[in-house]
Amino acid sequence: MPRLKRLPPIPYGSYYIALRAEHGRRLITGAADIRMFLEVMRVTLHKKGAELHGGYVAKSEVHLAIRSGVAPVSAIVRNLCHEYARRFNRAHGESGGLFRSHAHILLIQPRRWLVPVVHFIHWIPKLRPPQSGEAEHSWNSDAVYRGHLRQRGLITHAVFRILSGGARRRELQQHTYRERFDKAPDPEHVWLFAHGSPEDPRMLGDREFREEQWNATRQQPPRRERVAAHGNAVRDAVLDVVRQFDAMCDKELIARQARAWKRTVTLDHLCSHSRKRPLPMIRAVCASYIVSRKIATRAQTAGFFGCRPETLSAHRRQHYVTLFREYFGSAAVMAFCSELNKKSERPI
Repeated sequence: MPRLKRLPPIPYGSYYIALRAEHGRRLITGAADIRMFLEVMRVTLHKKGAELHGGYVAKSEVHLAIRSGVAPVSAIVRNLCHEYARRFNRAHGESGGLFRSHAHILLIQPRRWLVPVVHFIHWIPKLRPPQSGEAEHSWNSDAVYRGHLRQRGLITHAVFRILSGGARRRELQQHTYRERFDKAPDPEHVWLFAHGSPEDPRMLGDREFREEQWNATRQQPPRRERVAAHGNAVRDAVLDVVRQFDAMCDKELIARQARAWKRTVTLDHLCSHSRKRPLPMIRAVCASYIVSRKIATRAQTAGFFGCRPETLSAHRRQHYVTLFREYFGSAAVMAFCSELNKKSERPI
């Protein structure tokens, strides 16, 4: 599937940006690198007239919520990556590219999506399996929002005012922030930040917002073939399976393992290349559920998960569904399937 052409620059647009390290390289190796990255980012955004609303910096990835100025967001990302890579290589005696090509840049409707994006960014360390050294060498703007740290260049009032309905009292702002951000973000939102809206994967907003951006940039809406067919229906079906799986874990497993598997089986992890147990098993169950209900074809389901259709063949699905039954027992799996099939006339 061809890559969609980037949107032309949107002056003063709000963006979610994800940067990842080149294979075999690290962005952060210690506290000094974090300080260096934050300073490079602050200077770059200031020079380009941009604002930072939220961020997470770790050893192999960077996630930012920014508002651009007049300068194109691509120029901001390019300058940030180039300047930090130059300083990092000089400090560590290394050479070569530090960031992967094709940064993930998503235009968002700020009034509707700025708070959910910052919420997701702050929860990234909790949503993913911990990696070695990640907690020791990382920076998260959540600490600044909670008043534990200070960071030059970070703008917090936009998120606070949206959360508190425009209130300026610091106590009320902090209360509404904790009330919202102490809870995990919506799994559907997490999927949207990674894939964009079904109508246009380059942006996230309501219909009026999308049409306004298409008109301003003289762009046509992308062809339906460029986005996952039946994306909403497939996503809803996968979420049905995940919710039912969570309920079965609570009922059939000991508390510690149930919590571990529920943290692993999320929409974000299922759409990744991870094969951590029990993700392959749940992908197979989802695929059988989706194909049997004629929600989508096997190829369309594979496109949703980001894998090859061969990995969801009937033989492989049957193998993993058999493991599913062996692990939880036939009675528990029959109850699981019965709950899912209440919405369908066809069995899994």
